Amino acid sequence: MLWRFRREIILLIFLGAGFALLRHGFHFPRPLFHKPVQPSSVQTIEGLVRENERLRSLLKLTNEKTYRKIIVCSVVGISPWVYPTEVTVNRGSTDGIEPGMSIISGKGSLIGRIVSVSEHSASGITLFHKDNKVSVLICSTGEIGILEGGSFPYLRVKFLPPNCRAAPGDIVETSNMTQLFPVHTRIGKLVRVSGSSKELTMQGFLRPSFYEESFEDVAVVK
Repeated sequence: MLWRFRREIILLIFLGAGFALLRHGFHFPRPLFHKPVQPSSVQTIEGLVRENERLRSLLKLTNEKTYRKIIVCSVVGISPWVYPTEVTVNRGSTDGIEPGMSIISGKGSLIGRIVSVSEHSASGITLFHKDNKVSVLICSTGEIGILEGGSFPYLRVKFLPPNCRAAPGDIVETSNMTQLFPVHTRIGKLVRVSGSSKELTMQGFLRPSFYEESFEDVAVVK
């Protein structure tokens, strides 16, 4: 007669076995839909978000009428890695790049200029390079100086007036006296001003903005 209650008996056996396993510390595996997201998946999503933000910034830059020509590129080479003085981009003469064009970050900060071009790539030097000299403007005071490469992590702004009123935190951009770079392009912020009114000139030190930004994708402009 027990066969009539076979389902109930099987259920009781499984319940009893389950309680016994739990008493001995056995843990049942989680369902598949509770599987946590792997770190690699999170990193991939974050990378896509950052890339999307960079491309949005460059698209906004191309819509501005500040430059006569804008060519969006990817940076394929940096040297040295810590304080880059040279960069290589994946666009060249066939894309319209010419020596002397400026390299701008997606946020509009000056990176450097193109010095050599091949058919499908181009090389440039950054503001850290010793051969770069830029006429710059202290935006808050209207004072003019000369930015020189060749030092890091800070770049030197020389020939500021003896009564210079600039202070740390002031924004520095290219002046209208420069012939190598677009005028009023952001360079960075002053971190220190040294010298005195008794000296012929004063000098400042700044950290270039592009170094604190992502420049995997850049714009080469004219």
